[in-house]
Amino acid sequence: MVERLTRVRGVGLWTAEMFLMFGLGRPDVWPVRDLGLRRAAARLFGVAPEALPAFGEAFRPYRSHLAWY
Repeated sequence: MVERLTRVRGVGLWTAEMFLMFGLGRPDVWPVRDLGLRRAAARLFGVAPEALPAFGEAFRPYRSHLAWY
């Protein structure tokens, strides 16, 4: 779905991921490039940006909820 959405001019990865989370209500989207998520993960859990994908694996299939809150 992300690949199809990003083919649309002006729609990037972040926009596609946010659409999946908030527009379609997908429960397992992990937007690792999102600045807010990166800052929160670093502040609350001490997770470096490069470790964010692996960190999110423990929260499957509900990563959208973690990213949102």
